[in-house]
Parts: sequence; C-alpha cells; structure tokens
Amino acid sequence: MKMISPFFRYALTATMLTCGLMACEDKKSQQATQETTPKPHTLLQLKHVADSNWQVMMTSDSQKFNYLHRLVQEVEYSDHQDAPTTKKLHQLISTLQHSRYDRNGIADTEKVIVYDSISQLTIHQVIDYCADLPIFSTQPTMKALVEGIQEEDARTLKLRINYDMSAFDFNESLEQNPEAKLQPMPTFIQE
Repeated sequence: MKMISPFFRYALTATMLTCGLMACEDKKSQQATQETTPKPHTLLQLKHVADSNWQVMMTSDSQKFNYLHRLVQEVEYSDHQDAPTTKKLHQLISTLQHSRYDRNGIADTEKVIVYDSISQLTIHQVIDYCADLPIFSTQPTMKALVEGIQEEDARTLKLRINYDMSAFDFNESLEQNPEAKLQPMPTFIQE
C-alpha cells in the first residue's frame, strides 16, 4: 500500500475545504437573491404591520380627543364652569375630530397641515382655559388629563413616523413584486 505524502494530504484537504466553501457561498448568494425578491406572504405581513401601525396611531389620536372632552367635563363638574365656554370647547373638539384625515386623505399634505394646526390651537385653548381656573392647582385629575393630552399628541406624531416607515417598506416591496394584486399605501411624507 502506497502512503500519501503529508504535503499532498494537506493540499487535498485545502482543495476540498475551498470547494466546500465555494459551494456554501454559491448557496448563500442564491438564498440572498431569493430573499430579496419579496414573497406574497411577506407582502401581506408588511401590509399587516402598516395596517397595525395605522390603527395604533389613530387610537392614540382618538385618546387625545377623549382626554380633551374629559378635561372639559371636569370643569363642568366643578362650581367654576362657564357653560357657554365649555359648550364651545366641546364643539371645537368635536369639529376637530370630524376634520381628521383618513388614510387616503394623508396624500393631501395641506389637509394634514391644517388639521395639525387646528389640533394645536384646540389643545392650547382647552388647556389654557382649564389651567387659568382657580381649582386647577387643587385638581390632580385635571393635571393628569393635561399630561395625557400632551403625551398622546406627541405620541401620535411619533406613530406617524412608524406608520410611514412600514408603509414605505410595503410600497418598496410591492414595487419589486409587480404581479401582486395590492395597492400602494399612502404616506404622510410624499416621495
């Protein structure tokens, strides 16, 4: 029986290792190509994420309205209310709620800007009215509602960014998969 030299054995092992690594690299590149082409289930998952982000954002914005109405109600429960003013504040909040954009409306940047401006004015009017009342400093519920309004307002803006990012991901994947029977999602930031 003939012995294999250590050099030959080393060269053979190195060659086999190289071939194995090349095969793995080829397989990895094929997988990478397959992974960059979005699959229908991936598109549906991206759509679900964007839909969920939209819903969370709208819930946060609705909570802001609930807190605003509740703050005015706290004033109404006290002996320090001015009935015409509280009625006007409730109407302002309701008008704001009805002027809120829907998902298709966010393509109209002007409408979103107007809504944001009216929203800030309404929030400041309600908070300023309540904070100027003598009972405000003794009412922890009112203070908590004011904090809640401010937190939800800031949170809604952050959630818009989350929605836009997920909608952009979905739209980008949709462009890479033209045979999908889905429509692109509107975004706050127009491309």
